[in-house]
Amino acid sequence: MSVYNKSDEHEVIYYQECLNEEKMGVVETLVFCKLNDYREQANRERFFLPEGEKLDLFIDIDTIKECIKFVK
Repeated sequence: MSVYNKSDEHEVIYYQECLNEEKMGVVETLVFCKLNDYREQANRERFFLPEGEKLDLFIDIDTIKECIKFVK
């Protein structure tokens, strides 16, 4: 989560190394686009987990790795 919202508890649910900040920004944007249906509020990188779903819904590791591979 961005530094603008430090009031709530946040937990890292997945970590993947990226080549540099510029490419990390592109990967982040792609992942946020994929999660758009779960966005809590427009223009915020906060997402809700639908009732009955597991956290794995947000951790599609193959998709994240494909995005990183794409920007390489």
